[in-house]
Amino acid sequence: MPLLTKDNLHLKQLKNYKTVSNLTFISKLLERIVYTRLLSCLTEQDLMPTHQSAYMKFHSIETALLKVQRPAFQAPDRGQFGPVLELT
Repeated sequence: MPLLTKDNLHLKQLKNYKTVSNLTFISKLLERIVYTRLLSCLTEQDLMPTHQSAYMKFHSIETALLKVQRPAFQAPDRGQFGPVLELT
């Protein structure tokens, strides 16, 4: 709903209303286009790091933590009790 620039102005005059900006819509649209194209290009060229979690579909901080946590919890079962640095 359009907003008046001042409360005491006449409702029927268009010049008394604030202009609506489409800039936020256009910038979000452009951001989505760039994101989609860049991600597809990086994926096709196999340039994405294997342990990348950010900006990946179905990946989150939880998946990143599981990638780090799993080897640490499985190490004692393999007889390793020192630091575990490998990510598999």
